[in-house]
Amino acid sequence: MSTTMTTAAVMENMIGGNNLFSMCEIGNKGNIMEVRVTNPKVVGKAIKEINFPEKSLMVMIQRGSESLIAHSNLILEYNDIATIIAEKSSGKSIADMLFR
Repeated sequence: MSTTMTTAAVMENMIGGNNLFSMCEIGNKGNIMEVRVTNPKVVGKAIKEINFPEKSLMVMIQRGSESLIAHSNLILEYNDIATIIAEKSSGKSIADMLFR
């Protein structure tokens, strides 16, 4: 694979879209994920109320044009885009928690 194709593939993964979630691999054990928040079970809840997998961390919320640091009392809103760092094995379960 050429460096141009590799760069294009990485950039495509990093650009958020209407997909379920996007991921960028870090090392061989982790991912940085962007997940759109649409699950009614988490919309309106504070981050601390959501039982994320142990080795995961929500770090930022994109709400419209505003970027918010994800803190425990931050209330998730419909269509927020959450940036999460997690073990590879947690990706699907985190996406399922936030996106429906």
